[in-house]
Amino acid sequence: MPPSKHDLRRYVKACDPNLPIRFTNQDKGLYVELDEVRADRHLPCVERLARRIERADPGDETAQLFTGHSGSGKTTELHRLRRHFEQDTEETTHVILIDMEEYLNRYQAVSIADVVRIFAYVFDLEASRLETGETNPKVSFQEMLTSWLPNSVEVKGAKVPLPGVDLNLEMKHNNDFRQLVNQHLRGRFQSFVAECHQVVSKAVSRIRRKLGIVRVVAMVDGLEKITASVEEDREAIEKSVEGLFLDHASLLRLPCHAIYTFPIWLQFRTAELGNTWDGDPAVLQMVSTHHPDGAPQPKGIHRMEELIRKRLGKEEDLNAVFANEGTLRLLVDATGGYPRDLLRLVRGLLQSLAESDFPAQESACAAAIRRLEQDYGRLIFDLDLPMLASVARTHQRPSDQDGWRRFRGAVERFLVLSYQNGKEWWDLHPLVRRSPLVAEAIKAAPPSQPETAAESNP
Repeated sequence: MPPSKHDLRRYVKACDPNLPIRFTNQDKGLYVELDEVRADRHLPCVERLARRIERADPGDETAQLFTGHSGSGKTTELHRLRRHFEQDTEETTHVILIDMEEYLNRYQAVSIADVVRIFAYVFDLEASRLETGETNPKVSFQEMLTSWLPNSVEVKGAKVPLPGVDLNLEMKHNNDFRQLVNQHLRGRFQSFVAECHQVVSKAVSRIRRKLGIVRVVAMVDGLEKITASVEEDREAIEKSVEGLFLDHASLLRLPCHAIYTFPIWLQFRTAELGNTWDGDPAVLQMVSTHHPDGAPQPKGIHRMEELIRKRLGKEEDLNAVFANEGTLRLLVDATGGYPRDLLRLVRGLLQSLAESDFPAQESACAAAIRRLEQDYGRLIFDLDLPMLASVARTHQRPSDQDGWRRFRGAVERFLVLSYQNGKEWWDLHPLVRRSPLVAEAIKAAPPSQPETAAESNP
C-alpha cells in the first residue's frame, strides 16, 4: 500500500538534510549512534570534547576546535554534547549554543571584530534572559556598540542614522555598511575588543550568579561554513578564516569553556592548530561503509540504513517507501557513508515519485543516483584528475604543492571524503569515482605502493 499524503509530508520533513537533531521531544528517537563506525572508537569526538572540559580545574577554561565535512553531523553532535552536560548530575553546566549563521554572511570574509561583537551581544542577551525570564529582553549591547560609532555613516552617498538601526541585521546583510562600521572601529581595535570581552566576562558572571553554577560552556557553530561564492574571492576569505583561528586565537579565548567549529580545509593550511588551541582538533569522519580496499563494511552500512529507518518511523513505513532491502542499499552504497547525501537522495525520491510509484523500485533509486552523480560531475575539473587518481589509489593526501591545493578544494566540494580506522584515510566519493574522466585517470595512473590505511580493516 503506498504511503498517504500525510505520511509523505512527514517523511519529507524528517529527511531534511539541513535540519540537525536537537534532542527535543519533536525529534526524539531519531538519533543513530555512529561513533563506532566513523571514528576512533576508543575516543569519539563528543567524548574527547567533553573530557577536556570536565577534567579542567575550575577557572582553567578550555578552548577547543571541532571540524568535519559539512553535513557530517557536527551540529547534531554539539546538541548531543549539550544534552550530555545537561544530564550531568555531579556538576551543573550551562551551555550557550551560538549559531554564527544568524549573524554573519557566510560568503564574506570574517574579522575578529565581527566575532567579538557577536559574542558581546549573545552573552549579554543570554544573561538578561536568565535574569528577567523574558524571551527577548532589552540588552545594553546596542548602546555599547552605538557609543563607539558616529551618529551616522554614509553608505553609497546616503547618510544612515545609527540610532534605531538593528545593527546585527545591517551588519549581516549590508556589506557596505559593515565595512564602514569595521573601518571606523579599526583605529580603536584593541579598546573595542577589550570592551567586548568585558561585556562577555560580566555576562558570564551574571549567569553563574543567577544559576549558582561555576561551569559555563559556549559552543560556537557555523564558522566552518564561511566560504567563497565566487572563485576570485576564495583566497581572501580563506585567509580571513585562517587569521581568525591562528592570528587571533587568543582573542577567541573566553571566560568560560569554548568549542568552535572550523572548516576542515584549514587543517591543510597549517600544522599549528594543536599548539594554538587546547589539544588537536576533534574531527567528525564519514561513516565507514567500506574499507580502504573497497570491501564493504557491514556495520557501517547497517547504521546508515538505520538512519533512514528512524527518520521514516516504523518498519512498515520503510516498506511503504522501498520495495526491498536492495533499493535502500543502492542509495547507501552511492553515498560513501555521507549522511547528508543519503538523506538528500531519500528526500528526493519522496518528493519526486508519484504516489502510485511507491514503494520505490531499484530503477527509481538508480535514476535518483544518476541525478546526484551528474551534480558531482559538474564539480570535477580536468586539472583535478591526477590528484583524484592519486587519492583513489593511495588513500593519502598529496604531498606536492599543486596536488595539496587541489586536494583542499576537492574536500570542500565533497569530491574527497575523510574516514578513520585508527588512523585517518581518504577516498573519493563513490559518485566521483564513477565519473568516466576519473575512472580513466585512475586506470592511467602509475601503480602505487600499498597504503598503510588499507593494511588493517576496522
